[in-house]
Amino acid sequence: MRINNKFNNYKTSFNGIDKKETKMTEKNEDMKFLLNACKEGLHNAAELKVPENGQFGRVSVGFVIPDSNNKGLLYITHSEENPKTQRLLSVGVHHKNSDRVISNLLLDGNKQEILEYLKSEENTQSIVDIINGLSDKTDEFYSSL
Repeated sequence: MRINNKFNNYKTSFNGIDKKETKMTEKNEDMKFLLNACKEGLHNAAELKVPENGQFGRVSVGFVIPDSNNKGLLYITHSEENPKTQRLLSVGVHHKNSDRVISNLLLDGNKQEILEYLKSEENTQSIVDIINGLSDKTDEFYSSL
């Protein structure tokens, strides 16, 4: 193992860090990392458990949303209108102590389209934004009770 012992010291002016902005950035990065792991896990499960044709049970991956009392869920189901070939990829959020899920449809298509969507990293930020919005709505609902 080789360790770099050379340190470069640079003098810069520092005006401080906005803690709220830093916390949101950290949460966003945590969510991206977490979501990419969930997308990979769901992709692997979908390859095995989601058939090309016909009905099947929901295939899902759950995760805890950082800095909240909510849990997220990324899942694939068959369409009720066209269960032979159409598949639905959705994201949902629910409070830890509840079964009520607020969800959003991300994509409807065949198995191959769903797998390609899960493999793509370009859509991660938009999914994180959807999850944060659903989480905020869930928090708003439970704070009014």
